[in-house]
Amino acid sequence: MLSAQRSRAEQAQTLELRFAPLLAGTGTVNRVAAEPVWMDLERSTARAIVRGDRGEVRLEFGLVRERGLWKIETLPRLP
Repeated sequence: MLSAQRSRAEQAQTLELRFAPLLAGTGTVNRVAAEPVWMDLERSTARAIVRGDRGEVRLEFGLVRERGLWKIETLPRLP
């Protein structure tokens, strides 16, 4: 669910490689929840909470509304 702009710059393999080290610490993922951080008519920020059997990771994504759907525009900064 990437925005048109982000999908031109990202590939599934690149995203998987980028997030794999961060998510490795969670162990087997048991649950993913989302919560809004802020929202206006066309942009918002949401937090994803990834819970596993060994830990939890929180990631914030910038979203943009495209054709009535929220799409990921900015990816979280990774340590």
